Amino acid sequence: MPTHKGDLAFVGGHLKDEESLIDGCIREYVEETSLNKNSIKLESVLTIKSSMRGQKVVIVSAKLLISQQDFLNQAKSNGEWDDIFFESIETFKNKHRWSFGQYDNKMRINFCALDNSQTPLWGMTASVVHELFKSDL
Repeated sequence: MPTHKGDLAFVGGHLKDEESLIDGCIREYVEETSLNKNSIKLESVLTIKSSMRGQKVVIVSAKLLISQQDFLNQAKSNGEWDDIFFESIETFKNKHRWSFGQYDNKMRINFCALDNSQTPLWGMTASVVHELFKSDL
């Protein structure tokens, strides 16, 4: 999903012709991390959103079946990302971490200050995360 240098984003991409959502999610995870498909278990479709370009974005949750340390040690970039890290769920539940802006006077943009990155979470990724944790805010 990154479209700008410095973006923070989830693993993701486009479905290939005739590819199922499940197969596409697993393929993108393997392509972007070089990890085995058995290192995650897809859990559920969380939400469907539209990007600023009008593309449908389906957010799927997955459970990591290896330790965070193994994930960090073993994940290898396919060239689409420079750094990978974990952020505490508590960060996203803290309402003081969140701020909001406007784009083109019509679209609300979410921002979240992180502990493990100097770049704030923003845009589509922040919108999805904010939606997941808004009941905790």
